[in-house]
Amino acid sequence: SMLAPAPEARLYESAPGQILDVTLEDGTRVTLDAGSAVSAAIGGDVRRVRLERGGAYFDVAHDADHPFQVSVADRQVIVTGTRFVTALTGDAAEISVLQGRVAVGRRDAAEPRALDGALPVAPGERAVFRTGEPVIRKAQADVEAATAWRRRRLVFQDAPLSQVIVAAARYSDHPLVPADPALDQVRVTVVLPLEGEGALADRMAALLPIETARAPDGRILVRAQ
Repeated sequence: SMLAPAPEARLYESAPGQILDVTLEDGTRVTLDAGSAVSAAIGGDVRRVRLERGGAYFDVAHDADHPFQVSVADRQVIVTGTRFVTALTGDAAEISVLQGRVAVGRRDAAEPRALDGALPVAPGERAVFRTGEPVIRKAQADVEAATAWRRRRLVFQDAPLSQVIVAAARYSDHPLVPADPALDQVRVTVVLPLEGEGALADRMAALLPIETARAPDGRILVRAQ
């Protein structure tokens, strides 16, 4: 019999600062973090997605006959019906699982014994690896907090202010620049809404012990109060 042609891949991308919800052809829901992209070829025996850059949250539609696989860096993440999140930063990749299970390995889901040698990752776990390196490190993770961006908020527990500003900067219209060494010393626990009235920097200043000043070049300099 003739082989069916491979389905064409579609590219989905979010702009810098924008979190984007998309639905793939199989009903899988994907939330792209700011400045991220995935390509998806859904119609074949294996539903194949590649994380091109940034981070994505997957709520995978169940279809036992068609495995769902996400290529992240030089690994394949084979999904066994689940919600999980991926993040790719430079040459480091991480997979966090909220529900269900995934297996991280090198074989394609279409191969026999695709899961041989793959590392299972369970809910509440995070797997971190680097391109070209054999080791995958696994750790317990607060996946709910780590994936809060998909609900347009950032969650910090006892975090230095400098870390909050760097994380929030991805979603700001203007560059947010920590301009005060004291920001490393002040620790905060806060839920920061990424959407709302006015500029993100102004909403941050209302919630956090910081002062903001706009530089002539448009950058927003942040100092501890």
